[in-house]
Amino acid sequence: MDSLAALALLFSSAALADTSMFIKYGVGVFNSAKDSPAETKSLFLGVQHYHSYFIHQAEFGGWVDTRADLDRKNSFYGAYSLGLSCNPGYFDIQSLVGVGVLTNTDSYLGGPIQFTETTSISVKDSNLSSWGIAYQHISSAGIYQPNVGRDMLMFRVSFPLDR
Repeated sequence: MDSLAALALLFSSAALADTSMFIKYGVGVFNSAKDSPAETKSLFLGVQHYHSYFIHQAEFGGWVDTRADLDRKNSFYGAYSLGLSCNPGYFDIQSLVGVGVLTNTDSYLGGPIQFTETTSISVKDSNLSSWGIAYQHISSAGIYQPNVGRDMLMFRVSFPLDR
């Protein structure tokens, strides 16, 4: 039993060494902003784990939409994504796809199950924290109607959990 506990401790500390927490804040763009990007604001918090070039993450958050006259609503959103990460020098470039659930459907997102694609580029510092921008698209891939989708341009901050 002691060897299993030691193995679990070793695995959890190794996992923590490649884990980071992130926050994303942004505005709606393209389909999500008919008149102004300020119509939709989003905030997401998440945890990301690296396996060499592969990454997976869980994120939770949501958006506030001020255009109720267009039957657009605020919603909470949670997603799990898989992707690739490239780290040339001080940069971190990521591309992820995933599946999520939202709390409120509206004239842009017609069902609770949604898919997400996220691309980001960040600059890392010596502590492996990073700052950058991310583009995120959320839609149902045509499973539900309407399927206009939500597009967000966000500022992204990430910091490792092992420090």
